[in-house]
Amino acid sequence: MGKGFSFVGRQYHIKTDTKSYYIDLVFYNFVLKCFVLIDLKLGELTHQDIGQMDMYIRMFEDLHTPEELKAELEREIHFYKKQTRISAENSN
Repeated sequence: MGKGFSFVGRQYHIKTDTKSYYIDLVFYNFVLKCFVLIDLKLGELTHQDIGQMDMYIRMFEDLHTPEELKAELEREIHFYKKQTRISAENSN
């Protein structure tokens, strides 16, 4: 992944009052001083997938990010497999 990445967790649990969600992979980058949330998908990337990731980022920030880091840059990475090729898309 590059310099400065630290693994935080897989199937990272985020819980609201009524529902539980799981983020596939969470990393922290010490160089960029930001969290990186990764949602792995098979098949075509849909608008629902992008909306889901946006929700994860907002929930993660509200529930798990210290105040001094809340203004830092957020990253979304969507991985999806199309036939035999693997693609990556950064939605920022």
